[in-house]
Amino acid sequence: MPEPMSKTLKIRLQNEYNRFLEVPKTRLYDWKAAPGETVPYVKNYIITYHIRTLVQNKDGGLEWQNETTVKISKASIREPWAVVVTEGKVPYHPNWWPHGSVCRGNGMDNPEMWLYEAVNFVGRLLQFQPDVINPNSPANVDANNYWLKHKNDKDASGKRIFPTDSTVFPLPGSKGETLKPKITIKKVTHSS
Repeated sequence: MPEPMSKTLKIRLQNEYNRFLEVPKTRLYDWKAAPGETVPYVKNYIITYHIRTLVQNKDGGLEWQNETTVKISKASIREPWAVVVTEGKVPYHPNWWPHGSVCRGNGMDNPEMWLYEAVNFVGRLLQFQPDVINPNSPANVDANNYWLKHKNDKDASGKRIFPTDSTVFPLPGSKGETLKPKITIKKVTHSS
């Protein structure tokens, strides 16, 4: 039997859910409460992003993936949102651990972050937006070295490879994909 939720957590989760309902529908992602969740007290969301992102294939080469599904979870009022890939390959990304979790040290470590902010932040990571990538993250050093080497490369048509998509994520109350989210990146350095 699941542990009962505190009144404070129930209020927070209800506020998160209601605020997320105010975000306009977007082509960038679809979302739902995870199976077994009780609306509006949702601790686990399933987000399917429709964003082109870089992944590593089984032979170790790199390829593009157009859809990535993650679970975004809130364990307690004092914990930040946790993000893990549930479908699709794990992004080959400087801030994504090879086992599938997003590194919390690049801005995802704030327990006060709204759900819609976490969803938008993860989407911007998948887009390889340079203002949200933390090149000092220990999550995937090989992917970081690749990104640093190729972040200004262009494809055959002359278009830059990164970011992979420049569509701006919608915010609650906006009319769609027009406003740029205000997310502060905390730069973290790690010694080896």
